[in-house]
This record gives sequence, C-alpha cells and structure tokens, in this order.
Amino acid sequence: MSLGKSVLFDPQIVAVICASSCPAEARREIFGLSVNVLEGTLTRDNVASVSASASQTAAQVVELANAVSILLWECVKGVQGRDLTSLKAMLLAAGLSEDLAVVFVETFRENRERLYNLKGALAISSKRYKDLTWRLDVELARRDMRVTTHPKYMLRLDVFDQREGGCGNPSIESFHLEAEYANLKRVQTELQRALDELASPHCDRLLRYIS
Repeated sequence: MSLGKSVLFDPQIVAVICASSCPAEARREIFGLSVNVLEGTLTRDNVASVSASASQTAAQVVELANAVSILLWECVKGVQGRDLTSLKAMLLAAGLSEDLAVVFVETFRENRERLYNLKGALAISSKRYKDLTWRLDVELARRDMRVTTHPKYMLRLDVFDQREGGCGNPSIESFHLEAEYANLKRVQTELQRALDELASPHCDRLLRYIS
C-alpha cells in the first residue's frame, strides 16, 4: 500500500472528530453516513434514525459525518492498495484515538468501492491533453475581388484516454479545428480567467479536498 503525498489530515477536522461525544457503539453508524455525505444522499430520515440510536442531536450527527467525510475524501485521493495498516498509523499520528482510527479504517474498507466509484464519477472527462499544433492560413489570390480575404488558424488538438495510461501505449485522438483571430483571442481571455481563478484563495481551499 502507498499513501500519496496528497493525503492531508486537517488538524481542525481531526479535532472535531476527537471532540465528539458520540458513544463508541454508535460511531460505525455515523461514520457510515459520511459516505452518504460525499454521494449527496444524506437525508433527514438517515440523520434522525442515527441520531435517535446514538443519543445525539441531529446537528451533532451531521457535524461528525461531515468531518469524517473530509478525511475519507483525502484517503480516496491518496490511498492505493489493499493493506490499510499504514492508513491507521497515519490516523494515529494525526491525533485520532485507537478506537476512532479502527472504526475509520473499517468504514473506508467496507465502502472503498463506493468511494472510488464516486471519485471516477466526479471526473470531468477521461480525455487528457497531449499536444496542440497550429498553422496560419492566408489566401493569397482569388478571382472574385469583391470577397475580402481573412486569415484563419488551423488547429489540431491531440488528446489521449487517461484510463489507458497504465498500459504504456494509450490511444491518441485528434480534433481538427478552424478558428479566426477573434475567437482565439476569446479563448486566450477565458484561459487567463481560469488561471486567475486557480490562484484565488477560494480555489486554494477547494483544491485541498477535491482533485
């Protein structure tokens, strides 16, 4: 098993989990709700049912489930392999008690397929950028002098399927596009806006939990 460098356990989130007054026998149920939080399927009925059996308020149940979901998502991004011993060691080092770490690891193990399916479903596309080539086409002569000649850019965008990356020979797909200067200028502006947004504090916070 390997734990990537991207596995980050926020001390504040760990503190929320450690400070919870949830009875030990109810932790597994509440930790299980954290998967529903990630999937967006957490309902009032789910919370009310667990709240009653755990002798916790609905707000306490939701707070703990949310905190656990954040740690689960970090593990989904950074944990690979079947042996979860190293994960438990990292949780203990982060400040979780032995009991909490055991329940967390069991929750991750039991729901690993759902979690990784969720990660795959959140991917925008399986295609990844490989290369972009271009040329400028200018028509030098035309019999009809009434038609104004406009330069055009010919683009070829090469992408590959990231799911085939492990085989060492992923298939490459090329898209041929034609664009005028005004359209390319608009693309440049939008890309610059995207880069500016990536550097914003809000995006920086999101990148800690979503990749």
